[in-house]
Amino acid sequence: MINVDEIIIVEGIHDISFLKTFINGTFIKTDGTSLPLETIELIKTYKNAGSKFIILTDPDYPGTYIRNKLLEIIPDAKIGFVEKEKARTDKKVGIEHSTEEVVLDALNSLIT
Repeated sequence: MINVDEIIIVEGIHDISFLKTFINGTFIKTDGTSLPLETIELIKTYKNAGSKFIILTDPDYPGTYIRNKLLEIIPDAKIGFVEKEKARTDKKVGIEHSTEEVVLDALNSLIT
């Protein structure tokens, strides 16, 4: 189990469930591309309190859309990239379909 001080923003509850198996930290879910106003306000509250963020969205078009929207709110957020080929099943792509090793590699190679 690793400790992460930054708040990790992901798309959904399944991502959080997966990540909590090996990461001790605070997570926020965007509920996909909807990015509700309540979530935006929560992010702003944490930001105003001095929190730092890691954006860890799925390696697909919706994930890119969400990441770009989040960067408008928190331009100094770090970004964890997971390759599409390393986060997929036969029919789905997502962080929750990757592995602990893949996610930890992404966290060790954050981009600002």
